[in-house]
Amino acid sequence: MILLCNRSNKMDKKTNLNDEILSFIKKDLHFANETDAISFIEKKIEEEKHETIAFLISASIRNDLDYIRKELPQYGKRMIAETSKFNEKINVKQPISILEKIYRSNIGKEKGEITIENFLEKIDDIIRFRIICNFLSDLDTVEEKFIKKLVQRKGIKKISDKVDKIIIPTEERISGHRAHLYYFKYGFNDKYYPFEIQFMTLLQNAWDKKEHNLIYEYQRVNPKNDKLNLEKIKMFSMSELLYIADSYFDELKMNIEKKRRNLR
Repeated sequence: MILLCNRSNKMDKKTNLNDEILSFIKKDLHFANETDAISFIEKKIEEEKHETIAFLISASIRNDLDYIRKELPQYGKRMIAETSKFNEKINVKQPISILEKIYRSNIGKEKGEITIENFLEKIDDIIRFRIICNFLSDLDTVEEKFIKKLVQRKGIKKISDKVDKIIIPTEERISGHRAHLYYFKYGFNDKYYPFEIQFMTLLQNAWDKKEHNLIYEYQRVNPKNDKLNLEKIKMFSMSELLYIADSYFDELKMNIEKKRRNLR
């Protein structure tokens, strides 16, 4: 299992936000331009010390994953709980993504639920981590032990049960993104920081990285452009195929382990 925790560098204030969001920033949020809006969000995040909190949570996650590796010696040398070197980034949500989420909230069914004033409290994945497992069957084992250990830590509370984005019927699935999601909060004295942890397999993570670069980033800037519809269908199909591959790898693993036991 690999912990991916991505920390974004300070971004260029000029963005590729689409015209609808730029208009929303001026008319509804009352900023002169996107630069001012992004600066406001960056200042709020800095004042509330979200990056510092993310580092603290990350240290707890890494320690707990190390503990799990020692608690599961039956897996031997097989990857079950590996963490990435700490040269990657803590994923504190980028200001541009926060602006987009505020915009979507104000045009959706629950209009105005997330605002420029309350986004730190209302957005539950401003701090976000991803834990990567080798096999589908590793997920439940690792999640159960990891979460039991994590919530024993002072200041961390689980605020949701598992949100399963892996097992969804094809006809109901609106995205190829597959993961188990859990939501927590960290803090003391009525000051809490919500954060999200995603659990997914190596193949699911590989798909997500490619889809984000090839499809998501383009669609984010060009939401009404349907030029990539065929490519979106193909990316969705690849998610389905990789899920089948994950399932076959699980079956192969169980068969091989059974034969090895019989040879002893």
